Amino acid sequence: MFLAINLIEMPNRAKARPLLIFGEHATVKSLGRRQRPRGFPRRVLVVERNQGRNLTQAYSVAMTLASLLYPKNFPQQLASGLDRKTTYSKRVVLGKRSQKGIEGFYKNINKGHYPFSNTDFRIHRELVSEKAEKEAQKIEQESGIVINSAEMNVGLEKKRGNIVFFEVGYLEIPKLKEKIESLPERNEQQRLIKKQARSLFEYLEKLQLKKGSNVLGVH
Repeated sequence: MFLAINLIEMPNRAKARPLLIFGEHATVKSLGRRQRPRGFPRRVLVVERNQGRNLTQAYSVAMTLASLLYPKNFPQQLASGLDRKTTYSKRVVLGKRSQKGIEGFYKNINKGHYPFSNTDFRIHRELVSEKAEKEAQKIEQESGIVINSAEMNVGLEKKRGNIVFFEVGYLEIPKLKEKIESLPERNEQQRLIKKQARSLFEYLEKLQLKKGSNVLGVH
């Protein structure tokens, strides 16, 4: 059982080898057609992220909003599990060195080794570090979305070389509202995106008001 939070759907035709990462806070794996919950389009590559504990109320909504505003920089969120521990997203196919680097980091952790000494991770880190920091700062300044830009949570997309972030840390609510209200409405697709963004923001704003702060932690 799952609760869909599907947005504008685009097929993912890229081929990719299986993904399985045992992270510090979650297990991330790619799903074959027989493994995925019912209802997902056949042509879309799906990734399951299991937190092992209840996610914050804001997590799925924040990630969905981030991918809506910055589709090149965040995986598209497809659904969140009713168990509140699992989310499903469209898989971003990473470059070979980037995927090997992230996997190498967590393999070292699982073996009890110092993760930053992994050769593949060091290569990945050199590829993404400067670009990820610059992109994260730009997104934060524009929208108030503060990203966990540590290199083990960042990938380099295979096809276009875009920096892709896999975790949002927290949100600066007033700045985020300004960003959403400034979105263009020149055509039907832009109007739909703005409507969806406003709806997601309203939910986050209610959580923020309960906490009595302009900053909302989502992880």
